[in-house]
Amino acid sequence: MDPDTQHASSLRETASYYRAGLALRLIPAPEIIAWADQVVAGEPDAPPHVLELSITSPDEDVRIRELLGDLAFSTFGQSESDVVRHMLLDRLRMELDGGVRSLEATMAILDHARQALPWPSDLRLALWRHGEEFAADPVPDASTWSRRTLALLSTIVRPPSR
Repeated sequence: MDPDTQHASSLRETASYYRAGLALRLIPAPEIIAWADQVVAGEPDAPPHVLELSITSPDEDVRIRELLGDLAFSTFGQSESDVVRHMLLDRLRMELDGGVRSLEATMAILDHARQALPWPSDLRLALWRHGEEFAADPVPDASTWSRRTLALLSTIVRPPSR
């Protein structure tokens, strides 16, 4: 792959990551604007969508998602790749493990991710079961459920070798 194609692919993948992360409320808009600012500062010929992102208000979530979608997907109906979905879950795992995100917020994002992103049926089922078991626990122990959630996320993000 030539460098221009590789760069465009990387830009599309990053835009897809930020778009899904914003929709899931995993990634804040100011972080996305900062990324666009860095791209603009480093590239004299930054794509127009990146230029517009860099001047968009962080309060304009819908516009930010539209611009990222236009940048990420060349045809209507495309969705996030396996790599992007795994990057999002890895970030969620690290934030839960580091105490940046609460267990409740993590579970809400996982449920939203399960519904909003395309998953292989076995992973969709694993996420659904985990959420159902958590919801059915009358008094969920945060420590136990954090460990279980981290274990699940680690399994998804780093699938076992075959």
